[in-house]
Amino acid sequence: MRVLGLMSGTSADGIDAVLVDFIGDPSKPKEKIVNTYSYEYPSSTREKNNTSRSRIKN
Repeated sequence: MRVLGLMSGTSADGIDAVLVDFIGDPSKPKEKIVNTYSYEYPSSTREKNNTSRSRIKN
C-alpha cells in the first residue's frame, strides 16, 4: 500500500510531503520511503498566512 503524507507546520512557511510504501504483513508492515518533497511558500503567501493566524488568535 502506498501512502502520501502531507504536513504544514505551525510556522506556515510551506508544505512537506512523503510517499511511503508499506509492504508485508498488515499487522507489522515494513515501510520504505519512496520520495520526499518540501515546498516553501512564496513570501507573499507566508505574509497572508501570518496575517490570518494573527486574526484568529485575537
